[in-house]
Amino acid sequence: MTKKPVNTRLIAAIIIADWLKTGNFPDRALSRVTNDRAFITELVYGSVRRKESLKWCINQFIGKDQEWFILSCLMVGTYQLIFMDNVETYAAINETVEAVKTENPHAAGFVNGVLRNCQRKTDELKDGLRMQPLAIRESHPEILVQRWTRNFGAEKCADLCTFNNNRPETIIIPNILKTTIDDYLALLKENDIDARLHPLFPDICIILPRGISPAKLPGFDDGLFSVQDPSTLNSIALLDPQPGETVLDACAAPGGKAILIAQKVGVNGNVIAMDLHEDRLAILEENAKRMDTDNISIVQGDASSGISIKKANNSEKYHKILLDVPCTNTGVLRRRPDARWRFSEKRLKELAILQDSMLNSASQFLAPGGTLVYSTCSLEPEEGEQLIEKWLKTHSEFELKKQVFTWPPETGSDGTFAASIVRK
Repeated sequence: MTKKPVNTRLIAAIIIADWLKTGNFPDRALSRVTNDRAFITELVYGSVRRKESLKWCINQFIGKDQEWFILSCLMVGTYQLIFMDNVETYAAINETVEAVKTENPHAAGFVNGVLRNCQRKTDELKDGLRMQPLAIRESHPEILVQRWTRNFGAEKCADLCTFNNNRPETIIIPNILKTTIDDYLALLKENDIDARLHPLFPDICIILPRGISPAKLPGFDDGLFSVQDPSTLNSIALLDPQPGETVLDACAAPGGKAILIAQKVGVNGNVIAMDLHEDRLAILEENAKRMDTDNISIVQGDASSGISIKKANNSEKYHKILLDVPCTNTGVLRRRPDARWRFSEKRLKELAILQDSMLNSASQFLAPGGTLVYSTCSLEPEEGEQLIEKWLKTHSEFELKKQVFTWPPETGSDGTFAASIVRK
């Protein structure tokens, strides 16, 4: 008997419906998808990213709210028709309607009618969207549009919103202990993979062509490269780890920065890679093992707890500390499209309190003359320069050495803030 193919639109719609209803992270559901993962990921992330634009389009044809699953199917179908050029119209509509039949057969005719209208009026919908306010046109919450307009100006805000709706590139960094960037580029070329250098760090970072999984690249199992955005290298540069040093990466998972630090401190150095969550520690351990970094010690601990940090290195002080704190993620909305819908002033204030607490705890264990790098993937000044300025006013034994802010549309990378603080 021939096995019936899986309806990819159905899987995407179920994930989106769960996100709409509960706020559960879509990436966790996507991690369990095995077949047609790239296409399903595009449907899910694209629909989440374009939620407000899609709802505006759908509302041109319906007059009332729909239950979660029906709305998610309408979003999946409309996303294909409006924003995906590589999907046949008949497949976008028919397969989405079949997905509806699986869960709610009585609604199939309704969904079919809405999507047929959308198909007939695609050009009108696209023209209409271009005339909408930025929050609808580029599908961002109004609170972020207002904040960014106030902080950066209307033009830069619009550029940022447009940038956030681009599909992110996958960036790899060759393992300097095993290969060079030129040798690894040659290896990719031998395997007919047309990669290119990233303009922000062309001596370190390689941009992969779209649709290629890093796990399928030559040398993945041998640890010839790690995967991470080039903006993360700013915090490593500020930290400036040296051979033989003991370094704490206080929020280390999934381990990209810890691996780069371990390469720099060498066999006589030591990296304490700490993280709070057990499931993320497993990923960290897997990545460290793949990259053959034997000088990384992985421990579970809370970076806001001085006790955890003290235990991690048997009460000894650290030469360097990297504190990559949890944040609102407003600098990485390309990669985490659902994060834009979780932003609130309340959550921003709560995170700033946590970040301050983590800075207080970690700084206690920095050796005299040592460097602590505080970093976030946030664009909000309350989590970056304002927090550091306020903290230094009450900690006179420390001084600011340098800070770096990356603006995504200008750098083509994630948005980050990093500050190096030295104990006098």
